[in-house]
Amino acid sequence: MPDPSVPDDELAAARSKLDEARDVQAMATDGAGCPFVWLDADALRDGAGALQLLLPFQEIARRYPHWLHVETLTLDDACTRVRAHDHVAVSHRWDEAEQPDGKGVQLAALREYLRDRPQIKRVWLDYCCMPQNGAGGTGARTGGEEQTFTLMLRNVNLLYLGVSVLILTDRSYLSRFWTQFEAWLAMQDVGPSGLVSARHTSLHSRCTIVCVHGAPEALVSSLIEEWSDCTAEKAYEKLSSADVRVTNQSDKDDQLPKILALDGRVSAVAQRLRICPPASPGVMKSRRMRPSREPTRELAEEAVAVKRVLTA
Repeated sequence: MPDPSVPDDELAAARSKLDEARDVQAMATDGAGCPFVWLDADALRDGAGALQLLLPFQEIARRYPHWLHVETLTLDDACTRVRAHDHVAVSHRWDEAEQPDGKGVQLAALREYLRDRPQIKRVWLDYCCMPQNGAGGTGARTGGEEQTFTLMLRNVNLLYLGVSVLILTDRSYLSRFWTQFEAWLAMQDVGPSGLVSARHTSLHSRCTIVCVHGAPEALVSSLIEEWSDCTAEKAYEKLSSADVRVTNQSDKDDQLPKILALDGRVSAVAQRLRICPPASPGVMKSRRMRPSREPTRELAEEAVAVKRVLTA
């Protein structure tokens, strides 16, 4: 029974919040969308004095809570790329189990990326945006933090499909499950048939690849060659391989089935919203040239008509 001492308006507000929380959890559980925690890009872009190394989520929440923002990304948002122009997700390999970037190399590369792109307002990076469980000196996750972590992990594919992506690659990047999964999603476009290669369309406008730790630039073309032309079925096959390593096998077991399911769900969204993949530069060029052909044909016909008049 409700506490009779609680005013009706407070009770109604509490019930509304509870219903809203249930709706959000149902949406995230279904994979239709998720509230993600984002970092303020200006804090990383200009906060050199405050942040020399990446901090875990709990430490940022304690010291710099104003840096954190919660924004929901739905599957519809991801397919229509409504946040791709000013939101970026970082795909990177952890250098150590306790600290992904102990020397600040990845943070420096991220900061340079952001300074070159002042339009970016929000950044998602796992270590900073998901509650950690011991990494970076944090304690064990609380019950609420565990729920937040689980929901974001379950829907992380929406990030790499729907916003801009900064890939920080090194020699070990192509051996890890999560990094390759993220790279594949970053190189996909959306269409009525589902996920399609963005290699000749939006790849270079949405996905930026930066080599770190002295990795050769040849890794960029290797990464594109490996993942840009993969269908969902081929990506599933590659990522299922035993030589693709993952820290927690359960992550691989949970995410692999979602690859094929995501392909079907993207197809349904694209058909409902009438989304077509961007035209390749070759197609765009031919479309631009067509109008110039018509006047040429008209001039030729006019010339023939004039010649007939003159020779009559």
